[in-house]
Parts: sequence; C-alpha cells; structure tokens
Amino acid sequence: MLRKLFKYEMRSTGILYIIFDIVVLAVSLIAGFTMRSMVNQTVYNVYQASKAVNAATLLFILFVFIYIIMVAALCVITLVMIIQRFWKNMLGAEGYLMHTLPVPVWKQVMAKTLSAFVWQLIMMAVGIVSLLMIGVIGCGGIGSLLQSIGYENFSLVSSMPETILSIICAITSIIYGTLMLYAAMALGAGFNKHKVLLSFLIYIGFVIVLKVISVFAVSGDVYMGLTESLIFGGGNYNYVTSYLIPAIIRNIVFAVAFFFITSAALKRRLNLE
Repeated sequence: MLRKLFKYEMRSTGILYIIFDIVVLAVSLIAGFTMRSMVNQTVYNVYQASKAVNAATLLFILFVFIYIIMVAALCVITLVMIIQRFWKNMLGAEGYLMHTLPVPVWKQVMAKTLSAFVWQLIMMAVGIVSLLMIGVIGCGGIGSLLQSIGYENFSLVSSMPETILSIICAITSIIYGTLMLYAAMALGAGFNKHKVLLSFLIYIGFVIVLKVISVFAVSGDVYMGLTESLIFGGGNYNYVTSYLIPAIIRNIVFAVAFFFITSAALKRRLNLE
C-alpha cells in the first residue's frame, strides 16, 4: 500500500514538473554554448571582433539571467508543490477521502515524505547538472573547468569519506526539513481559525528552536573535536567525526521527532477544512 500511495503522489505532480526541469536543462545548455562562443571570440579575435565579443557577452549574460530566474522558480515551485499537496490531500477537502482509506496515517505521511524527497532530489540534481553543463561546455571540458576553479589536483578518492557523509547529511537534512513543514501544518490545522497563519508561526518556532539546539550542539562538537585533535591527533582537526557524523545523528533525531508529531497530530487532532 505504501508503494501505491507513493506512485499516486508521483503521478499527481510529475508531468509539469519534469517538463520544467527539461526547460531548465535546455536553457543551461544554451548558456554553456554562448559562454563558449564568448570565450572563443575573446581568445581568437581580440583585435578584430570587439563587436562580436560584446554581442556574445550580452547573449551569455541574457541566458544566465534567464537560467537564474528559472532555477529560482524551480525552487519555489518545488516548495509550493510540497506544501500544497500535503495541505490539500491531508488537511483540505481531499482529506476526508484520504483518511477513510484502509491505510495507517504513518504510511500516508511516509508516502508524502518520500515523494517530496524525490522531487527535492530531482531539483538538486537538475541544479548541479545544469551548472556542470554551463561550466564544462563554456570552459571546453571538465579538465579546463577544474583548472579554472583551482581544483585541477582534486582527488575524489582521497575525499570520499567526506563526500559520502556530506551527501548523507544533505539527505537527512532534506527529510527532516520536509517533516518539519508537515508537522507545522498538521499542528496548525488542529485549530478552528487562522490555520495557515498558525501553521506558519509554528514553523517559525520550530526553526528557532532547532537553530538554537544546532548552534549549541555544533559549538560543543567543534570544541570537543579540536580538543581531541590537540591532545591525541597532533593538532589535526577531523571534520568527519567532529561535525558531519554528529550532524547526521541530529538530523535523524529531528526527522523521527517530526514524523511522530505529524502522525500524532493527524490521528488525534484532525480538523479538516
């Protein structure tokens, strides 16, 4: 049943979103070629084609501007879609149907979370791939791109632990951030009036509380890591054990807490519109 709910969520929001992703990639492709054209004209026609260089530069700036607007729009669309789908399906008119299904509330929350995670993952992938397309095409290859940004000696193998843990940290951050949104909406919808406003205020409260916890936790982690490295490690600060692993643990704890808050609010304090 969880798989069916997940497939339903993906099909309900997928077509238009995928089309927009393709448009973003197409714009980044054009921006990359205009950047390459600008670089080529600058290198090979320094003295004869100043007008052509100016035209290529303006064209590149135009497409980069369009690209930035579309990426910002993609982020907004993703966030609005996640909020709208949860509010409409679980707390709005469709909630009456959803809560009559022979499916536990926690599975419905899980399906919403998984679909939201996939869309955010796609958004991040589109952003990274589009930036790489602009850089690689514009610079004339991956080697030239790495050299231009000062990473020509970059070794993926040597930084593999940090890379993997950073990805895990980002994934857990996305999941707990989504569940924090859901928890705020579920709690705000339990009131009779001003549900949207109260949901927003609850979300702000969650953010403030977690920021305070994170600041104290990170300060403690860094202090303990520096102290341990000075005593036992010859002064070498270990970024993995001192920051990434504690951050992942905190994210998992936050995600579990918000998951149970959301499920409990939907089950015990449901107040549909």
